[in-house]
Amino acid sequence: MNRKNIAVWVSLAALIIVHLILLSKTFYIDPDGSIRTAGAGYGDIPYHLTEITKFAFSPFDLNEPIFYGTKLHYPFVINLISGLLLGLTGLWTFSVMAPAYLCAIASVFLIFFIFKRCFNHRGWAIAAIMMFYLGGGMSGTTYIIENTFYKKDPPRSSETILLGAKYPEQNITYGAPLVQFFLHQRTFIIGFFAFLCTVSLFILTFERKRWKYAIAGGVALGIMPLIHTHSFVAASCLLGCILLYAILKRNTLALKQFGLLLGIAVVIALPQMVYLLGQKSFSEENTFSLFRLGWMILPAFGSVQFPSGVEPTAFSVEFLKFLWMNFGFFIPLFIAAVILIIKQYKQKDAAGGYIVLSLFASGILFFAANIIRFQPWDYDNNKIMAYAVFFAIPPIIYTCRYWIDKKKIIGIPITIISIAIIVSAGIIDITPRLTTPYQKLLVIFNTSDRDVAEYIIAAVPEQDLILTGDYHLNPVVSLAGRPVLVGYPGWIWTHGIAYGERLDEIKKFYHSPNDNLNFLEKYPIRYVMQTNQTRNDYKADVDFFERTYEKVYNSGQYTLYKIK
Repeated sequence: MNRKNIAVWVSLAALIIVHLILLSKTFYIDPDGSIRTAGAGYGDIPYHLTEITKFAFSPFDLNEPIFYGTKLHYPFVINLISGLLLGLTGLWTFSVMAPAYLCAIASVFLIFFIFKRCFNHRGWAIAAIMMFYLGGGMSGTTYIIENTFYKKDPPRSSETILLGAKYPEQNITYGAPLVQFFLHQRTFIIGFFAFLCTVSLFILTFERKRWKYAIAGGVALGIMPLIHTHSFVAASCLLGCILLYAILKRNTLALKQFGLLLGIAVVIALPQMVYLLGQKSFSEENTFSLFRLGWMILPAFGSVQFPSGVEPTAFSVEFLKFLWMNFGFFIPLFIAAVILIIKQYKQKDAAGGYIVLSLFASGILFFAANIIRFQPWDYDNNKIMAYAVFFAIPPIIYTCRYWIDKKKIIGIPITIISIAIIVSAGIIDITPRLTTPYQKLLVIFNTSDRDVAEYIIAAVPEQDLILTGDYHLNPVVSLAGRPVLVGYPGWIWTHGIAYGERLDEIKKFYHSPNDNLNFLEKYPIRYVMQTNQTRNDYKADVDFFERTYEKVYNSGQYTLYKIK
């Protein structure tokens, strides 16, 4: 093995090790038995545990755990796998983390395979991988400048992703994918792996022209909606570009093979999409999805910042600055790639098919993310943006290689400086995460939380509904796997579920149970949990519960009453 090959494998191994270390900090059980997570996973990991424990104790139940009485409309495959493992083994860390670890490792090798096919060069493939995993906007450069000239304190984890800017500053809502998507966002971890498998099969179909790869590619694409919807959208976009490319090139065989691939995918994916989307609207404001012009243009947490009294619009300096802060050097490099490829096409010296396909897929995804709000919080379109960046990298690397080959004097420094600025965000972001000791991770569930969950699993019949508050660190749903009437509103809202009326009913019952006894007839509630939230926020009438219902558990902040 020569030195170049050694450098390649060392680079891949280093990336895998860093990724696994960061992943291991999203779910950690300390020696005392408390469950801890990194700051970025404080909101997401408890949600994923609601599905994992539901599937562990009720593997064939597809009801939504955080909103009783509705079907599960969230891509749940990775949590189903973890749940089945937990049910079989009882090993929490292994069950939760093993699927994420395997997907993370496999994804690094698959993305290397794809980028190597694009460039036919291992070194440039490694550069492309680092640009994707660690690449971000101007957050890294901004931090370096501020720390150098203004002597600001070192950042804490995820401080390179700013969401609370005030005009004239602009929010940064797209960060390095390694830390923003591939740690606590479990569905994206497996979704990216499924996406890479599908793209690899596209490549094999192209190169080897065998029908078996087309069939396998159709199956792989078809099963993706329940794995990760955004990844399915990205892979479908690429397939559309391939079909258009085959038509323009009059490649009859490719058109037939990818047409078959599309047909198989539609047959498998359509029922899943109907199930996931249901009756969600794509037009009315404040519904699940919405047509609008400009990502994050509508007022919301993390949106584009405009001067007071100025109407938000995508045709503004503020929006352009927002895009620049988010994507930085990706933007001018991509524009340069478009100009170069068009110029070469006119000179009949066109770039390879993979580069052209990537260019079109990137542009289409970026455009789609700027005209459609795919989820209630527009911030979540950063997942589509991540795939736009993924497809932008091959034409960008192609352009950098062209500059180095043709114009070395300016090409080499431009390439080095651009890549360094792009990856600075990720490097700055992962450093404090890597150095944070496991014992300083945030506790999401302590031993008291785990004790009450174990009691519920052992003593409360599975069909009996437990009434709880709407806090997100809820052992009833996250550890015991029991559904709740209303879970954490921040989770429910992103699913497009209207929860306000039911939550009001819960608060009224806790506060004035004697005046709202009909509430117990409306829902099959058999137990009521009192916690610090219900006592303090809901102003629960604790004396009534003590006089009226049987107390079956009392430890720490938790008191569980059985409804007679």
